[in-house]
Amino acid sequence: MSWLKFPRFLAFAAIVIASSTTLQRVSGQAPVIRAEDVDERESPFTDDAVDDSSLVDPIDYSCGCDDLSCLGDCGGNASRTWVTADYLLWWTKGNQVPALVTRSPAGTPRANAGILGVGGTQTLFGGNKIADEERSGLRINFGRWLDDGHQNAIEANYFSVFNEGSTNNFFGQTTGGAGSGSPILARPFFDVNANLENARLASFPGIADGSITVSSSSELHSAGLLLRRHLRSGSRGRIDLLAGYRYFRFREGLRIDENFVSTGVGGGVAVGTAIDVYDLFQTQNDFNGGELGLNAKFDHAGWGLELLGKVALGNIQHTTTINGATTTTTPAPGSTTNTAAGGLLALSSNIAQTTGNDLAVLPEFGANLTLDLNDCLQLRAGYTILALNNVARTGDQIDRNINTNLIPGGSGAGVASPSHTSHELSDFWAQGLNFGVAGKF
Repeated sequence: MSWLKFPRFLAFAAIVIASSTTLQRVSGQAPVIRAEDVDERESPFTDDAVDDSSLVDPIDYSCGCDDLSCLGDCGGNASRTWVTADYLLWWTKGNQVPALVTRSPAGTPRANAGILGVGGTQTLFGGNKIADEERSGLRINFGRWLDDGHQNAIEANYFSVFNEGSTNNFFGQTTGGAGSGSPILARPFFDVNANLENARLASFPGIADGSITVSSSSELHSAGLLLRRHLRSGSRGRIDLLAGYRYFRFREGLRIDENFVSTGVGGGVAVGTAIDVYDLFQTQNDFNGGELGLNAKFDHAGWGLELLGKVALGNIQHTTTINGATTTTTPAPGSTTNTAAGGLLALSSNIAQTTGNDLAVLPEFGANLTLDLNDCLQLRAGYTILALNNVARTGDQIDRNINTNLIPGGSGAGVASPSHTSHELSDFWAQGLNFGVAGKF
């Protein structure tokens, strides 16, 4: 090769080398070079060149992270499990019950004693809503992310609002001593035979000394199993889709106990005869259905806001139990005790246990304000409201229309009243505050 041709050869060789390098870059993966390594890295054309593969970004993009959709390291160090525990201070829609216990002032004639609508009659229990006071409860949520990217999760939740029970005692011997029949106590009802308001006396001078006790109870429970799917993320939070199963139970009970002793022949029974009567009304509502909802979380400088909205659609089974009995014990000598089915509001015409099923909707909405104490622990406070339709409540099952012939000891003739041929249904809601903690690990 002559020296004249050598410059042409060098130019040709340079073109071939450049073309080979370009083709290699196109067909292979382009190396990612960190800024801090630029000064230390040797030329790729020397024997000491650094392997390009060591400079590829180590983040695993397969986990699907974007913005705050991953609450930790996508490489596998994220907190996957979370638990929340809340104390509940809730209220529920009151249970409307009719007037069950009345009182009349001293000197009221027997024909007017305890009768609704008569001047001086005072309602001691009923005629309004009960079971609407605040009550305590507990709520627990447990969840587990199924991937490091926090895209899919499964969670279980449960809450219980504890039994709100009350007992109201009304005594006929509170003044004047035993045998006085004072104050005048009665149980009002509507007499269908006479088509008039009437009342049965539990305490009246020269007739009977007695007492009336009304006990009520109410409780609710709920459990659910949900799948959570990440929908959207932003620089301040995320939104998740919720879908799963919801169970809800609401139970109530109402019992009226009447105990009196005959103190005079005017009562129609032997003096000293003890009569114990009870009427019992119970309802149980069990909801099972599918649930769909959204959960949104927003965070800024350690503070957060969580919003929840869900709706469940399914079947509600309501069971109503009505029972009652009257026990009569005659005085000694020759004392006898006899128990007959039926009290006053629970008689042979309506004593039964019946069950029905209806379509029901259960929406729930909640909001919580959160404060991060550290990476794992969080304080929370919020508010929740839920509602349910087609609910059987004890107050709705009480029929004041009485055929007095059906009261134990009567002839049994006449219309079947009180009646209970079908469930009386209404809507129900519960709402209240919650205070608790949340942890993740």
